[in-house]
Amino acid sequence: MLVTGFPAFPTAPVNPTERLIELLGERDLTIDAEVRAAVVPCAYGEAPAALEALGREYHPDIVLAFGLSRRAKSFTLERIARNLCTSDLPDTSGECRRGAPIVADSPGELRSTLPLVAIHKALRAKDIAADFSDDAGGYLCNFVFYLIVGHHIPSLKPAAAGFIHVPAFGTDTESPSQRFSQEILWRGACACLNASIESWRIKHIL
Repeated sequence: MLVTGFPAFPTAPVNPTERLIELLGERDLTIDAEVRAAVVPCAYGEAPAALEALGREYHPDIVLAFGLSRRAKSFTLERIARNLCTSDLPDTSGECRRGAPIVADSPGELRSTLPLVAIHKALRAKDIAADFSDDAGGYLCNFVFYLIVGHHIPSLKPAAAGFIHVPAFGTDTESPSQRFSQEILWRGACACLNASIESWRIKHIL
């Protein structure tokens, strides 16, 4: 499994998903699988090459990408990637691609291939707020989501791939009296990883 996050970007000086990648390198995982984690550049011109290099190095069966959403109040399980950049916000290199397709002559929408229902159930079982979404935004999150789920990175053709948004640290979540914290991020991410791996095993091994 390959887990990705993003660094800080304009309007977000702290990105929880960058911290998640650090935690995956610092803490022991109680997961019976090989997990690799990496931060993908928050830049349209750099992200595809970074994903290509990760695909060549790891050849993952599952790709689980995380990103920050200021609108999110829960682990937000994205169902649909759209073939269009719609954000006015420039990336970390100053580039804006508003109005541009992500991949020419490709479908307008692609669906996540992660076991989203199982992930949702796993999060709720740990009393962690979780919701489904059909709008991954129009910035780098949706851009990377579309590339990985559509197998548009030549070296990266996972059996399951998708995107999950998380709130900013300190955000009031939908769970009573819970603010989004590093520990909620960690516990929730582990639930997402475990559910994805278990689903993959059922389909491909059992």
